[in-house]
Amino acid sequence: MTYKGPPSDHFDGKKFHNFVVTENKRNFWEFLKLKPWNFDKENEDKWVWREILQIPPLILKNNKSKLVFVNHATFLLQIEGINVLTDPIWSEQCGPFGKFGPSRFHKPGIKFEDLPKIDIVLVSHNHFDHMDLPTLKRLEKIYKPIFLIGLGNSRYLSFIQTKRLIELDWWQSTSILNLEISMIPAQHWSTRMRFDMNESLWGGFFLRSKNSSIFFAGDSAEGPHFEMVRKSMGEPDIALLPIGAYLPRDFMESSHMGPKEAVEAFKTLGAKKAFAMHFGTFPLGKDGPNTASNELSLILKRENLLRSFQVPLPGMSIDLK
Repeated sequence: MTYKGPPSDHFDGKKFHNFVVTENKRNFWEFLKLKPWNFDKENEDKWVWREILQIPPLILKNNKSKLVFVNHATFLLQIEGINVLTDPIWSEQCGPFGKFGPSRFHKPGIKFEDLPKIDIVLVSHNHFDHMDLPTLKRLEKIYKPIFLIGLGNSRYLSFIQTKRLIELDWWQSTSILNLEISMIPAQHWSTRMRFDMNESLWGGFFLRSKNSSIFFAGDSAEGPHFEMVRKSMGEPDIALLPIGAYLPRDFMESSHMGPKEAVEAFKTLGAKKAFAMHFGTFPLGKDGPNTASNELSLILKRENLLRSFQVPLPGMSIDLK
């Protein structure tokens, strides 16, 4: 069912929109004009299968916190005894039914069977590489976690019990276990079917526990919302920021940050540390598997930020202080 609610500064009664309205070049037919099947032929940075070591996560005590990079925009956040997944995808392809879309080029950093009990799942928006229904159905069947989504997204998740499905608007918060979780604006868009453009809300999440705070950006271009987050929520301890699927730039710049914009977002947020995401797993733009991470590393080295902003490997585990 289409979302019905009062108009706001980002909802006109029918469609959601960004704070900064840009020309919308992002649709399937315009993307086909770019001949994406030639992207890899034109790149020196080729998409080839990469073997990785899948490492089971540790079971942490209640006073410990850790994050594990799984793949793409999927992190396992282990926060003081609470296990949270962001935009989980374990499917082989990011498309309808976990098929018919771009294929992954490495395994997830954690086997699905090795996950700890999942308490909370955060879904930033309805694009197939972020809202992967086969993975969400597995999580629902096994763990029955609480799912947090943006307004209008419950229409895609009828298999989840309503009492465990929480829709949030931008800046709206909810308390779950010992976490306060707020949905945060992003500069992006939504569509899943042919006629549902921007009928559901997109965004990121800000998580706050007793001892730490984490900002998960979801998918986003640069925009005023990063400054708004810092002013409204404070400077996060950790920022999880997308860097990939950013080329060709004139097509992607209105919806995806590249490495340069991610570094600027990190500075604007005032985060203590940042970790890159949304790169190297699925070919979703003209950039190859290492293009974004290599460019980011050069920028970080030039600006002496290599210790503050890291490029994680799948399965990499980081202690949170």
